[in-house]
Amino acid sequence: MKKKLAYPLVVAFGMCMTVLGFGAPAAQAKASDCKQAQFCFFADSNFEGQKTFWWDNGVPLSTKLDVRSFDVSRTASSVINNTPYYGHIWNASGAHRCLPPGYTFKFVGNDYNDKITHFGLYTDWC
Repeated sequence: MKKKLAYPLVVAFGMCMTVLGFGAPAAQAKASDCKQAQFCFFADSNFEGQKTFWWDNGVPLSTKLDVRSFDVSRTASSVINNTPYYGHIWNASGAHRCLPPGYTFKFVGNDYNDKITHFGLYTDWC
């Protein structure tokens, strides 16, 4: 009796989670998915794979943000800066790169590939 009831409950729970967006497979992205005013990280080089992004008005300017708890720190291979600001990325050793407005970075390099720990948008620093 318990087995017969458990299966429909598991299926119903799974359907609810998918409708709500939990457990749904991540959509694959491409460079054209990075909108104006977004700073975008892509899982694969050449701007493919899963995308993580921040809107420029959703990030405090001139602030180094810790992104180690986000997927971007473990899955970033290419970056697009579609904001009017200078984007900066840091790795765990403290090294950093500046990406001017409109800059695209096809492959972030071995020092940053899947190792980005911090990110920030700045008005005049590169």
